[in-house]
Amino acid sequence: MAQERVAIRTKDGECSTFVMMPDGDGRWPAVIFYMDGLAIRPAMIDMATRLAAAGYVVLLPDLFYRFGSYTPLDPKEVAERGWTELLALFGRNL
Repeated sequence: MAQERVAIRTKDGECSTFVMMPDGDGRWPAVIFYMDGLAIRPAMIDMATRLAAAGYVVLLPDLFYRFGSYTPLDPKEVAERGWTELLALFGRNL
């Protein structure tokens, strides 16, 4: 299975994106796989990889690209610390 990271140019900057493709030649249906509110993390890449293994081209864009560099949030840590850091990524303050 092929996996690569590409940058999609937008009017707001470059959106880092993972692209996963099934093995072999073919015309496969495409899926845009949106990350959840905790950012792209290993669980998201694993899910996108499973979709590609099932015969889909998968595009997994980083929807927080406008925020700049950040560390993906850990779901357990977010639950323990509260939602302040997550809401900052959404452009809101508590």
